[in-house]
Amino acid sequence: MPTVGAASPLSVLPGTPWPRDLYGAVAGPSGKRCYSEERAEEITGLSDRGLRYRRERGKRKKSVVVLDPCPGGKVFYLAESVEALAAESGRWPPEINTSAPVRSEEADPPDLGADESRNAPRDDSANEELVALQDRVNRLESDNRSLRRVVKSLNKSVKELRKIADRQG
Repeated sequence: MPTVGAASPLSVLPGTPWPRDLYGAVAGPSGKRCYSEERAEEITGLSDRGLRYRRERGKRKKSVVVLDPCPGGKVFYLAESVEALAAESGRWPPEINTSAPVRSEEADPPDLGADESRNAPRDDSANEELVALQDRVNRLESDNRSLRRVVKSLNKSVKELRKIADRQG
């Protein structure tokens, strides 16, 4: 299994788009090809609870998603396990993820914080701030998606309760 890690010439942070991937895979904390929890949910059609259940089933069962541990609470699943689970339910291959930028290994990584027109040197503190802001944006987007799922679920519950009330009333 290919990895992108410290021994590789392409060292990246967890969550960095995987080179040449069309389905939204990212580099996990171990450097292996992974999907974020949100993308794994989209691909498999399972909720975070469903993925957690599949993760906790252990090796006794067939349909298991494998977690790539990450400190700090962000959840990544190994890509092969997500793809196998999606294939079982006929959801593989998914639609191509157009929101994730496709990276090429030959392409230079983006020069964060540099003025490309003058090739000015990078300011390390500005890069750190930019990375921190991007992490915050990613967390907020993740929270937004989670909240939208909760609202959708609550709307379903309200509809069901209205149907029950109409039958009784």
